[in-house]
Amino acid sequence: MHRFFTQRHQLLGLALGLYLIPLWVVSVFSMSYVSHSQSWRVLSLGLLLSLAGAFVLFFVLRGWEEALKMVYTQEISENSCMDEVGEPCLKSEELFKLEEQIQALEFQNKRLVQELSDQVAKTQEDLSQLSLITEEYASFRTHAEEKIEQNEIYIHELHQEISDQKNALQTKDKWILDLESQVQDRSYEVKTLLKLTDLPQFKKEALMEKEEKIVHTNGSFFRPSPSLYSLNEEVLDEAKVHNPEGASHHLKQCIDIAQKITGANHFASGSSLFRDLPVNSYALDLRRLCDSLGNENMAAVGVYSKKENRLLFANHEIRNLLGWSSEKFAQDFSEIVQEGFPEWKNKVFSLIEYEEGKVRLLVKTKAGENLLLNCHLGLIPAGIFRNHVVAVFYPA
Repeated sequence: MHRFFTQRHQLLGLALGLYLIPLWVVSVFSMSYVSHSQSWRVLSLGLLLSLAGAFVLFFVLRGWEEALKMVYTQEISENSCMDEVGEPCLKSEELFKLEEQIQALEFQNKRLVQELSDQVAKTQEDLSQLSLITEEYASFRTHAEEKIEQNEIYIHELHQEISDQKNALQTKDKWILDLESQVQDRSYEVKTLLKLTDLPQFKKEALMEKEEKIVHTNGSFFRPSPSLYSLNEEVLDEAKVHNPEGASHHLKQCIDIAQKITGANHFASGSSLFRDLPVNSYALDLRRLCDSLGNENMAAVGVYSKKENRLLFANHEIRNLLGWSSEKFAQDFSEIVQEGFPEWKNKVFSLIEYEEGKVRLLVKTKAGENLLLNCHLGLIPAGIFRNHVVAVFYPA
């Protein structure tokens, strides 16, 4: 039966036929042939037929259900048989692959675990080294801070000591300058006394002393005749510079004197007290130059500094020539010169070594008169006064 009721609409048609067809037949029969008195019989018969159809329908549905169960059971059994046949081959291949994958994963897992353990060990070692370095750095920093603090205290003490030593050195410098001045004074006095016999000025003074000497004869005193003074003055005047040749010769002598003056070598005995002290000896050296050229009485002599652009020195013959003192003449040189000062400056700054320059100056005397002077200029080629200019003045 299950072969005939495999579709749902077939079962539905059968149910309608079993219920409706008997009712329709009974109803038509009752209307056509049966009277109203016999209608209950017909109705009972219809109900009986309907009940019989319901039983038939029940059994049909039960058979249909069993048929479907058999179909589904057969399909499931067939599928299970097919699975049982193909499963061993599939499982053997898959198991082999899975075993290989499991082995590979286990090996990879072991490798990763080993790498992780190595990394953890290395990290722990790095952490231990870092902790050691941190401790060493902390101790070093503490030691360095203490050392820096000690050094700062020591530096402060050194600064204080240096300041005290500097003040002491400044005081000693003042004492040394005073001592140097005294030593130089005594040295120049000794040198002057030793060289006085070679200077013309000393000869003149010696001659005047002889003339003014009181002569004792038989208990009476007399002075020499005044004519002796005039004779000596004439001799000295004739020895002074009056021409270009004499001026050039005297200029060379003055330049030779100036270039032979060397720097002051104070306390040359090597005493440790004065060895490292910076002594500015320019003023002392200039004084030596002034003393050396101040003894020249053959002509008026001056020293001009191109660096300072002024006349540094003039000897005492300026007083005999112009009436001005040497200090006044050196200080107001540009004002005393009435004419020729620009030519003087041009000639001074254009001089070269071993070349003699000549210029004429109109100067004002102390008496208010103008006097024309010839001036011979020469450059000092060596020594501590190198590039200074020596000037020799004489009346034109």
